[in-house]
Amino acid sequence: MNTEKNTNKQKRDLFIQNAFEEVNKISDFSKLYIRVFCVLAKLGLQLDAKRENFFGNEYWGNPEYMEKLKLDTKDFLTRHIK
Repeated sequence: MNTEKNTNKQKRDLFIQNAFEEVNKISDFSKLYIRVFCVLAKLGLQLDAKRENFFGNEYWGNPEYMEKLKLDTKDFLTRHIK
């Protein structure tokens, strides 16, 4: 039973990592918003993002916060992918 839990956790971690890699490979800030939105939509998480006002902060308009936005996206994925 414990092995099954570890396997499920590993699968979840890999799934999150793969989703995050789609976001992390973006180097052009102007494409980050749409890429994150598409990844969340593909995973069915757009309503959760809307409820949390994920895209509603001032960081999305400032390229200086690109790395912060990527980390926020990873945190969001970790919280919502079960």
